Amino acid sequence: MAEVGTLLTTMVLVSGIIWGRTAWGSWWTWDPTITTTLILWVLFLGDLLLHDWTDDRERRARYASVLPIVAFLLVPLDYYAVYFLKSIHPAVISTHGVNLAPSMVLAMLVSMVAVMLLAAAWILIRLHLLAAQDYVPEIQERVRTPLDSM
Repeated sequence: MAEVGTLLTTMVLVSGIIWGRTAWGSWWTWDPTITTTLILWVLFLGDLLLHDWTDDRERRARYASVLPIVAFLLVPLDYYAVYFLKSIHPAVISTHGVNLAPSMVLAMLVSMVAVMLLAAAWILIRLHLLAAQDYVPEIQERVRTPLDSM
């Protein structure tokens, strides 16, 4: 899940930078929403790096279990930064409903469903790869064993 989250957050940041250049005339602004998303991305990336950090399995598990909790706590702050902090991003969805032109609501909903399906597909693919990875040592052993000894 961290790999897919990192990939999706990277896509958000890159597409936001491209869109921001067109909308605001600047590649990057230190807007609270953008900044908290960047911090979230760094935490996701740190989580991926922690998994390969040490050979000590217990130590790696201890450290790698804390960082996702911190990242998870940052998600609501990232979401609510639009509402509570001075932001250049508009609050599109609020308690008063959807603050978009009716023609854009369908586009937003289709995009949300598409991203959710893409994320689900990537997660399933990653799970299949992890399951297949369990068979690699067995296959390697069979390849190393001469056929006549079987």
